[in-house]
Amino acid sequence: MLGTFARFLRFQAPLILQGDPETFDEMAQNRKERQKREVTQKTRRLVQDQASIKAVVQRRKNTSDEPSAQGSQRAQVLPDADRLVLLDQVEQAAMELLAASMKDEDPEKWREIATQLKPGAEDYQRLFVDRAVDSARQAYSLLWGASIPPPVPSPGQTQLRVAACYAEWLPTNYGKARRFPEGYRSIGHLLKPGTVWLVWKYFGRGDPQGSIYDGLVWLDGKFFWLPEPYEILAGL
Repeated sequence: MLGTFARFLRFQAPLILQGDPETFDEMAQNRKERQKREVTQKTRRLVQDQASIKAVVQRRKNTSDEPSAQGSQRAQVLPDADRLVLLDQVEQAAMELLAASMKDEDPEKWREIATQLKPGAEDYQRLFVDRAVDSARQAYSLLWGASIPPPVPSPGQTQLRVAACYAEWLPTNYGKARRFPEGYRSIGHLLKPGTVWLVWKYFGRGDPQGSIYDGLVWLDGKFFWLPEPYEILAGL
């Protein structure tokens, strides 16, 4: 590695010192290519356990009916070992994804990540119950079209905490549901059971409150970002 760096200095340093524009263009291009490779590698890591995770979800398909009462909601949130393991895996994958926004202040980094999180028109049917699909699709299509502000940390916020919860747990305060904004309790029944929703916080020393974001959702090995669904679905 040191030998490579030495050769670079030998041949490129004079051009850099002279302000050669082609050299600077080449350096900028190399940086963009390196960032693109990093994003690709992170994406591959996010889905490396996809097969085993899908098997867990498959075993839960028979419990995907929308709960109609508090009692039935409680019945669906019994601590199943497979489901808890899945939540841990999703949290770790989300940590890797979100940590990218903390390592590089370049806004292009987030734009590259965001393209992977935008849901397609057909994805809404898999994330929301039938009566909420149209409202969600229309609202989020407008939001994405207007460029959602990136959920990146403020200066000094160098730490990250993530919490994941199944959609059907959100109205019950089971698991980590208490870490979610209050609005999730009133719209949890409008989110497809089996989907995993996440809330996260950037914080730092002297800033324990930090910046809180929500709406990251995982389904079948892929993340989507649908912030503040309790605002979008209010009144349904």
